[in-house]
Amino acid sequence: MSSLAEKVQLQPFDSDREMDAFSGGNQQKVLIAKMLTRDVKLFVFDEPTVGVDVSTRVAIYRLIAGLCEAGAGVLLISSDLPEVLHLCNRAYVMFRGSIQVELQGSQITEDRVLSHFFERAA
Repeated sequence: MSSLAEKVQLQPFDSDREMDAFSGGNQQKVLIAKMLTRDVKLFVFDEPTVGVDVSTRVAIYRLIAGLCEAGAGVLLISSDLPEVLHLCNRAYVMFRGSIQVELQGSQITEDRVLSHFFERAA
């Protein structure tokens, strides 16, 4: 477990500590570390950085990037536009429960995402 604690940058580095003794961001890291104990091919992250501090956000981003580099599939559900712009190579923009557009690679820009995110006049 200590190698997983290092991998998710748990602070303070104490894998024997009770979960409720950690900050919210470090509790999030513990949950991610538990997920890494299984042989998983697809990871689903739903708003993975909501309510965490900047250093925890960076650690989670590095972890997600590492999973992708190792060949895992990652589905990221996020309302944080910069998170989508910087972490995704394919994005689906939804509005009122329907997919409005699929964007890939260089198509994933702030302007393109936002142009499909808001309701348009009929």
